[in-house]
Amino acid sequence: MNNRTAAKVLAVMALVAIGVYSISCKPAWSPQGDQVAYICGAEVDDESQFAIAIYDFKNGQSRCIVQPKSGEAAARLVPIEVFWPKRGHKLYYVSAPEDEEDAGTVRFSAYDLRTGQTEVLQEMPADGVFLMSSAYPILLHKQRWLWILGDDACFRVDLKKRKATELKQAQVLIGAGRKVFFLRQAPDDGFVFGRIRTFFSLKEAPLFTLSPEEGEELFPVTAVPEKRLHFACIKHTDKANAMMILDRKGVCTKEILLPRSIEFDHEFLPGAEWNSDGTILWVTVSGEDDERTEYTGIIEINVPEGSVKVIKVNEDERYGDLKPWHLSLSPTGTHLAASMAGDDGFALCLVDLRTEERAVTVVPPPAPLAPAQMAKAQ
Repeated sequence: MNNRTAAKVLAVMALVAIGVYSISCKPAWSPQGDQVAYICGAEVDDESQFAIAIYDFKNGQSRCIVQPKSGEAAARLVPIEVFWPKRGHKLYYVSAPEDEEDAGTVRFSAYDLRTGQTEVLQEMPADGVFLMSSAYPILLHKQRWLWILGDDACFRVDLKKRKATELKQAQVLIGAGRKVFFLRQAPDDGFVFGRIRTFFSLKEAPLFTLSPEEGEELFPVTAVPEKRLHFACIKHTDKANAMMILDRKGVCTKEILLPRSIEFDHEFLPGAEWNSDGTILWVTVSGEDDERTEYTGIIEINVPEGSVKVIKVNEDERYGDLKPWHLSLSPTGTHLAASMAGDDGFALCLVDLRTEERAVTVVPPPAPLAPAQMAKAQ
């Protein structure tokens, strides 16, 4: 994908312009669903640093666990994604250069939950990868295969062999358990949905092309349920918004009307998450309610019922310009975590799905690591 095509995809996928937002990764849940790891910010020696924190439901507090050293050279690589495996006692995270001029390096590290120490496991070149790669889904399989997007191409990085293989068709990666799907733009402003098969060798197999009709805009949903293969795409016209549910051949099996107040523009990334059986879909949105109060939030779509619930996260910019970005459902299905990002920084938002009103909690930023803790973590 050349730079011109990449820029067009960024616009149509409603990604923010580079420099508007800082960073936002998909929150990573502990196997028990009682803790969640995420990217946060920390002030170190009067410098703003990207760090990794863990929120604990037991005490309702966050704590920093990984924090780059202060200083320009040491902070060149910053954490952009974190993973919490179902087994073991380690968190894994990916770091990349903060600035586009330094793009092209990926570092894969582990944090030991028992000892509090970090270990760099691998560092290798990967063309065009830097901070804004976290605007797209980053996937990890078996602590060996890292799927990530650079500024010109998607890669599957073999962490064992230190080899990055460039994909030929994929422009956006989508994970569903161990399966990997992709999106790329079609010539008619539509989109090609496809699957990446990894048996023996990499093979990108297009599944179908979705094209807009006259007067329509399409916003593909970058999520696929783990246990049921179907896709989703938002259809926007001047008169209505609708969520289309599509089968593997691109046939629309259901169309669900969305509130007209919801906005889809080129300054907002519609993050998404399915429950495992594909009956509930959450998508980040912005809009204006009946009282003309602006909000950013999440819509919850019950596919079998065709119902839509609006969850307001940041009404009237109560938390500044922060917007929910990447979404992550807890293993227990009781909470939805959303990373929030904007000019004002970044934060973690938790939605309690057990409550009828879908109670929202925005987690305050944690305190930075003390010097003694920094020394221990190295």
